[in-house]
Amino acid sequence: MCVKECVCVDASLSVVGALERVMRRCVGPHGGSVLFTRDSGGTFITRQGQQILTALNLDHPMARMVLECVCTHYLLTADGSKTFIILLSTLLQRIRDVTHTHRKTCLDSMAAARQLAHQLVEFSRVELDDVLVRSVFPHASSLFRSQGGAVERGALQRLISGYVAGRLGSGQAELLTGLLCDLYLKTTCGASTVQPIQFLHSQFSLLHTLVPGLSIGQSLVLEGLVLSRDWSVWKEKEEPVRALMLCESMGMVASGVSVCAHQDWAQRAEFMLEQVWERLMSLQVHVLLSTVRQPQCVLQWAELNDTAVVECVDPTELDLIWQISGAHAVTHQALGRIVTVTFCKRLQVGGCRYAHVGLHPAAPVHAHTLLLCAPTPGLLQQCVCVCEGALTMLQRVCQPLLRQTLPPHQTRNSDVCQTPVLNHSQNTSPVLDHSQNSSPVLDHSQNSSPVLKHSQNTPPVPAQSDSGGPVVCAVLPVGGMFELLLHDALSHASYHGYTESCRLLAEALLSVPRTLGLHKPHLQTLPRSLCNQRQQSAVGSGGSEFRSSLVCVESVSCKQQLVVSVLECAVRMLCVSAVLHTAVTYSP
Repeated sequence: MCVKECVCVDASLSVVGALERVMRRCVGPHGGSVLFTRDSGGTFITRQGQQILTALNLDHPMARMVLECVCTHYLLTADGSKTFIILLSTLLQRIRDVTHTHRKTCLDSMAAARQLAHQLVEFSRVELDDVLVRSVFPHASSLFRSQGGAVERGALQRLISGYVAGRLGSGQAELLTGLLCDLYLKTTCGASTVQPIQFLHSQFSLLHTLVPGLSIGQSLVLEGLVLSRDWSVWKEKEEPVRALMLCESMGMVASGVSVCAHQDWAQRAEFMLEQVWERLMSLQVHVLLSTVRQPQCVLQWAELNDTAVVECVDPTELDLIWQISGAHAVTHQALGRIVTVTFCKRLQVGGCRYAHVGLHPAAPVHAHTLLLCAPTPGLLQQCVCVCEGALTMLQRVCQPLLRQTLPPHQTRNSDVCQTPVLNHSQNTSPVLDHSQNSSPVLDHSQNSSPVLKHSQNTPPVPAQSDSGGPVVCAVLPVGGMFELLLHDALSHASYHGYTESCRLLAEALLSVPRTLGLHKPHLQTLPRSLCNQRQQSAVGSGGSEFRSSLVCVESVSCKQQLVVSVLECAVRMLCVSAVLHTAVTYSP
């Protein structure tokens, strides 16, 4: 049996509106959390938009379509799930109000709504880059210093703090922000460049260790790698020693040996093992890192020869050690690969013991491990998600510098998004009729909050400095500043063929500062004051106006991608005219 459900703008708005009512309560650093109960009776508390959406039981196909769009967006930018829903809801409401006013039938309203949505997407692809260059980027500041892509701890802390504050409590967010800053700065070997960001993002699963049952304040950053196993044979090594990485057993396998031949086999096995150990001693190997369990005879030989052994190591951990330290193969009997470790320690924390090894710094990274503690497993997993998201966001922000510093083959094969720098000349810019004395006019309508999004079709553009050069990694203060500036640009300029659609987008953008409580009269002149402050700052200051204050910042390019992604999702929803509900029947 098949049931057809006609989908109009009201139907799409009702689906998104239901999600928006859940998200609105959790927006911003002062937002609340959502309590979920599982079928097993356990509870789950979170304020992260992605976790809230995925935990909901969404039956309607349109709701699952929205969830798919949000998940795709989150995988690329790790931010903006709550604002995505709120801004989408506000935009659909504005489209509904316009189409219902001028159209009488549902079909006419849907056709007009689709036309407006397609115009908005076309505007984002054709004009949005130039609008941002003219009206938003002049008020932005660079997160990094102009030369060498170096970043100061204060600037990095403001960017990470703005990300973490909306996902954890204030005390937990402050501690986690400091830990992430320490992890980045220690990994960079003191140079504070952007190259280690790719390393931290891709290897974070191996660069953190979870310790439940302790307070989050006991978390710290340790030099070297903390392996997921304890030492089978423990011999502390404070000085640099050689370690052998094994992927197979060192002893002979006794399968298929008869009882009569066992004595002869044991003698041969002991003789071969003795030869192996003589070879290892000649190579000055005093640590064995094995991915498999070794026979008891191997452990006994290690105990007699003052050699530390750790068994059943994750192969990916050995691969990381190999990549960082540049291990070389042992040609004799294919023993394995040898690497030099700076120390070997036994780490005991939270009732668990781990093998802790140090590695020589390999430019441009010096491996460190984040020891992450939390009283409950649920909070621990939330902290991990926040850390992973913050690193993804950092990689997104630093894409221009990463493209400049990474070799071409790494740039092609890495998961860094390819976003070419656009050439914004005077000939390609739209003709704007913009009032110099205009300021954002705030009214009272729906709300929204900050978000990040990536679109393959609309790459971000770099900010322009006062001297005309590019200001990479442009940032603005959090709290709706980007939306206020873009609203001002869309409201007081004329774009041929996009007048009505730009007005709708401008009205929808105001939902972000309203949700965050920025609809106060004294904040209406804030964009102009920031512009005057930037003009007075030294050329090439690289964001000194933001480093000198305690304001948190967010990426301009990420906010641009949010706008584009919401528009594309709106088009996708409005192109659906009917939903077919099929019921599967089973014959006895």
